[in-house]
Amino acid sequence: MGWVIMLCATALQFQAQAAILSSSSAAATTAPIRTHQAAPKPPAGPHGHNTATGDAAPSTPTAQNPRALLQKPGATAALPATTSSEPCSELKQHLDRYAGRGEVACADVTPVRAGSAVVRSAPHSETAKAAADLTACATANYTRFEWCSVADFSVNVYRVNPPSPKPVGTLKGTAVDDVVTVNNSLRFTDNITLHFTEVKDDAANLRLIYRASCTAKSNPSGGASSCSTSPNFPNGAAPSTDSDIQASVAVSNVVPKRPGPGGNGLAGETDTTVSSGLTFQSTNPNNILPADVTWDAQAFVACDNQVSNIKPGCVMPLVWPTLTTMKSLPHIAWNIYKVQRGGTMHYGLAGGTAVNNDFPNPSGNPLTRNEAAEGANRRVACDGRTSPVPGVLTCDEYPFNATWQGASYADAADWGWAWVPREENDAQGGRTSGFNKTNRILDGDSYWVDVSGATPPPPVLGPVQFTGGITNGGTYASTVAVTASAPHADAFSFHVQQGGVDKLVSPSIPGTPGTNSHAWQFNTHALPNGHYQVYGVATLRGSVVGVSNAINITIANPTAVATTLTLNAPPSGDYHDPVTVSAKLTVTGGGPVADKPVSFSLAGNESCTATTNSAGSAACSVTPGESAGTTTLRARFAGDSIRQASSASAPFTVTPEETTVAYTGPGKVANGARVTMSGVLKEDGITPIAGRAVTIALGSGAAQQTCTGTTDTAGTASCAISVRNQLLTDSATLPVTVKFAGDAYYRPSTGEATVRLEYYTGRGFGVSLNVNLPLVSLRLSPKPDTGPVRTATGSSTTAPCAASISTLLVSANALCANVTTRLAPGTSTTTATLQNATIGLPGLPVIGISGLTATSVSSCTATSGSTTLELTIAGRPITVPTAPNSVIGLPGGARLVVNEQRPVADADFGTTVNAVHLVVPGLAGGPDIADIMVGSATSGAHNCT
Repeated sequence: MGWVIMLCATALQFQAQAAILSSSSAAATTAPIRTHQAAPKPPAGPHGHNTATGDAAPSTPTAQNPRALLQKPGATAALPATTSSEPCSELKQHLDRYAGRGEVACADVTPVRAGSAVVRSAPHSETAKAAADLTACATANYTRFEWCSVADFSVNVYRVNPPSPKPVGTLKGTAVDDVVTVNNSLRFTDNITLHFTEVKDDAANLRLIYRASCTAKSNPSGGASSCSTSPNFPNGAAPSTDSDIQASVAVSNVVPKRPGPGGNGLAGETDTTVSSGLTFQSTNPNNILPADVTWDAQAFVACDNQVSNIKPGCVMPLVWPTLTTMKSLPHIAWNIYKVQRGGTMHYGLAGGTAVNNDFPNPSGNPLTRNEAAEGANRRVACDGRTSPVPGVLTCDEYPFNATWQGASYADAADWGWAWVPREENDAQGGRTSGFNKTNRILDGDSYWVDVSGATPPPPVLGPVQFTGGITNGGTYASTVAVTASAPHADAFSFHVQQGGVDKLVSPSIPGTPGTNSHAWQFNTHALPNGHYQVYGVATLRGSVVGVSNAINITIANPTAVATTLTLNAPPSGDYHDPVTVSAKLTVTGGGPVADKPVSFSLAGNESCTATTNSAGSAACSVTPGESAGTTTLRARFAGDSIRQASSASAPFTVTPEETTVAYTGPGKVANGARVTMSGVLKEDGITPIAGRAVTIALGSGAAQQTCTGTTDTAGTASCAISVRNQLLTDSATLPVTVKFAGDAYYRPSTGEATVRLEYYTGRGFGVSLNVNLPLVSLRLSPKPDTGPVRTATGSSTTAPCAASISTLLVSANALCANVTTRLAPGTSTTTATLQNATIGLPGLPVIGISGLTATSVSSCTATSGSTTLELTIAGRPITVPTAPNSVIGLPGGARLVVNEQRPVADADFGTTVNAVHLVVPGLAGGPDIADIMVGSATSGAHNCT
């Protein structure tokens, strides 16, 4: 199973590989047999000369344009026979070589079932289902996005011990291979179904092992590209009669490459070759030897990144899709129908049966896309032809102008043109573009055009007839009346043109097909004096089915007529916001006046001018620049040689424009500091407003402080506040309110925000201890202790000094602690002092401390700590280390930490200093026996950023 993705190969290749594998024998492999079918060059020009290569036009296609040709709908797919070698026959002739080895297996692949290439509108299956796929793939199915094939295989098992060889097992089955690509993805899938029709005797011991790999190259440069495979196969599966095994191989990471110089127009394509195979192994490898079955079903997948506005994707380029959407454009379809069935090349016409007796339906040649030929083909087919009704009828040619088969290449008998309604020509371009995008039709790709069933449409020129009210060459004033009939139409309209341009168009006039008689009249004062042409245009279900010949008239109005101008405008609008105003100009008591300027003014200051359309309406916008209040909106038509001037007015109220204001200043403030606050004022939250006063308030209640600034050209107002006495809350934030009071042009608005308030913390104490000895348990909370200090202002907190503290284990004299905060800059300073202290714990030498001071200082720029003291251990003076967190070891694992410093967890800047910290660890990892701190100072600064 598997496939080979190539752009220059053809049809389908199956390879049977039988292997007799043992420790002493080599694999015998047959070579694949391939068939090749040529692809065409670009078609010959009108004189039998190949315009792309300069060669004489070939009578048969060549490989010059590899994406141009493989199969045509209804053509037989040329499928190769199996290899001529007979590996199982060869094995049976030499079974004596394997005497004593138990059993040995061989494999045969029968010829692929030949069939027809069938183009379908959509892939026949999403996943491989055995019964459905065997039926659907029986004749080999191909579409632009799917390639399906089928093959039969068999594996025979022979017993060679004892020496009388005999067959002991047979496995037969069918492989269904279904390659499916996606229009907008570089990932595609090979869905595989193995259907086992017979598994007999020892063949039931066989197990399946699957393998797959891929290589890729860019086209046409042949450079290296990339791809990867992801097989999904139940390796080790056991086959059984009338059972299925389903698997798939996902091919991904295909990278389209742009070709180098000299490419043939197949830009940005990659060809990917994917090989796969199947090995049958025994559950007892010492008994039954493995057999390989490998068959490669060649599908031809090209991936490109050249279609605009769609992701890269992959197609079967050798399968030609069919364009069918021209059928609903009756005039275009009929022209295609006639051209396809005339001449000798029958471009775009696929093989089939006759559609009508008058036009036989021979098998033709496809169209091949060539965008570069569009201009040349169009010039030959349509340039120089003058439309009988400009703007209504347009020239259309076939074959299409963006093909190698267009008018500048084809012989005269193989192309044609026709006048078709403009609406059909406009629709045709979008439909062909969508078809090319959906099917990834690149330059050099071929396709069919199906307009089967087309019938002659109603004539484009005629049978619309004027039946009264107007005569050719007549002169008219005041009113022109016209009637016409169109037996094929269900609606009708009249066009008054001058120089091929519509000057006046009637409304659509409904009617009943077969009994139509349509009437219309217009006031001649709607048009300047001069010569005009009048046409009748008939439509059926929205498509033009008839156009009359022109009736020439002259309009000669003797005097200027009165006009009426009706003003249509909203009663109010915001200052500085555009307002659409409109007015309708008519002949008084008559119809609309087209192509005339109407001017509008508001309060005599703002103005605009617009030209009336065919309904007499003119519209434009003015932007009020006045302060709020009521003013006047005026409209005026100045008149011309045949129409009198007219005007209209209405009251208009200007309302204040909506505004938004928002805080844009710093996110934090500090008492004692001067801070610049700011806010921005805008119209509707978009356009800045300059020169307006904006007030900013910080805080609330009695502590609220305000300042006022004027907006600049960016709408920003700034002002300064010297922050003082702002209260510290639990959230440490302050409200900010920004206000614009409004004026005669703008409405008031308010914006709210919060800012952080810088604050300071601290705590100091003399001594604390927690001792848990076997016979003594002693706890002493911090003394003297300032307690936690939290403030946003300057302050000083002092714990009452303790003359002495005396316990069974610790004594201290003259202990004091203080926390002091200051502003500008904000600083927290904490100190703890004592005159002397003694620590005496059982099992440890006596520790003496004197002259101790612990200090911690923090601000919003830095934090620091220090310790000074004198120390004795067992009565001997100790040199006190100066570095933070210095440890002095003591017996029993106890440790004395001097100048211990730790950061304060919730502060931006903060340090805790413990001058002396004695820790005696517990036994076997238990709780500490003793934890004693002497002289602790903590400070912190918060909301610094």
